[in-house]
Amino acid sequence: MIGTLAQYPTKSDALRIVERFRMRLNLKHRFARPVTLDALLDHYVEQEFPQLRHGTRQAHLCSLRRWIRPRWGACLLEEIKPMAVEQLIYVHARRWELTDSNPIDLVRQSAGRKTIPRTLSAREIGLLLRQLDEPYRTMVLVAVCLGLRVSEIIGLQWGDFNWDDLTLLVKRSVVHGRVGDTKTEASRLPLPIDARLAEALQEQRRRNLYVGPQDWVFANPAGGPRW
Repeated sequence: MIGTLAQYPTKSDALRIVERFRMRLNLKHRFARPVTLDALLDHYVEQEFPQLRHGTRQAHLCSLRRWIRPRWGACLLEEIKPMAVEQLIYVHARRWELTDSNPIDLVRQSAGRKTIPRTLSAREIGLLLRQLDEPYRTMVLVAVCLGLRVSEIIGLQWGDFNWDDLTLLVKRSVVHGRVGDTKTEASRLPLPIDARLAEALQEQRRRNLYVGPQDWVFANPAGGPRW
């Protein structure tokens, strides 16, 4: 039983669901039956997503739901041509021996930026800070002075600071309310804090209702991390 006629009114609807089960049954047999990209994506989400960071999962899910499934979900893997889907999907298919080719191998790819990020001058930063209310002003000041990612700024706790030697140890990140690790090992190195930045942070602490070592520096009104 896979469902009712109301759920799957046409033969193609039923076959699309059946194929997901068929792929699991055929994993022992190399290239046992043709596989659609839709079935492969279900398998990819099931097997690979638990190992990804929450933010990465959300980004991948958005791409799969909005672009890849609607355009190529019903296509067989053999029908997908170069530049069809992201390379990581076909890496997953190769790992599970569902296919032995990746059309993306034929696509010229560049890891370079398409545009050079614009750098604000000290004057522009000053103008920006004067337009912001707290706590956003201090959040932007931390970003400017320390180069932290948004997720790392939201993940700051008061216990991460050593006020005696003016250093900060970034220990975590928060994405969509979920606490995770920092993106790179380098993110966990102690950062020196300028005395003027330390004073701005102490002012933020004096405004805050939550000032314990495990409390969030930029807590929401309920004391949790901001979204």
